[in-house]
Amino acid sequence: MSNKYFSPYAPRRPRSPRLVILWLTTFALVLWLTWYVSTRHRERAAPYVDEFLHPGGGAARRGVGAAKEARGEGRGLEGGGAGEGSV
Repeated sequence: MSNKYFSPYAPRRPRSPRLVILWLTTFALVLWLTWYVSTRHRERAAPYVDEFLHPGGGAARRGVGAAKEARGEGRGLEGGGAGEGSV
């Protein structure tokens, strides 16, 4: 009757090598997908990164161009535009 109860001190069953390989493969795939998205699709992911880092800014709704301008990479913040010093 005592064999029916679970004990945390009982010896554990050995892990299946197939399960270990599956977990390692899944982990490697997630790492590779993270690297791929961050290097190859940087412009497409930029608004979502901005929204994640600065919630409520609405960068994802405004699009990539607005996110670039918010970071200072867009056409509006270089200087020399119509808004500076013109009458």
